[in-house]
Amino acid sequence: MQDINAWIRPFGLPDPDDKQVVIAAKLRGAGAIVINNLREFPRNRIPTGTEVKSPRVFSPCAVDINSFIALIAQEEMTSRFEHPSMGLEEYQSALINLVA
Repeated sequence: MQDINAWIRPFGLPDPDDKQVVIAAKLRGAGAIVINNLREFPRNRIPTGTEVKSPRVFSPCAVDINSFIALIAQEEMTSRFEHPSMGLEEYQSALINLVA
């Protein structure tokens, strides 16, 4: 078990309350924090070994790693899209166009 006290610091993030996301990512060994607003997590404030990616960049990587889990994640993401709303098929088409 890692010493959580080593990670309890503000990190200098624009929103100090976001430090819990960084702590959780580091303690669970996440290789990436996936967030729409990349400005909330400046790369120079994130511990080594953890990347910050937008869902548009992360999704194609996730499909390459495990397509079943990626599909579940894409369904969850699209269910939260409100303005504008976007269905799963439309999202996947947009990803294909983005990568092509």
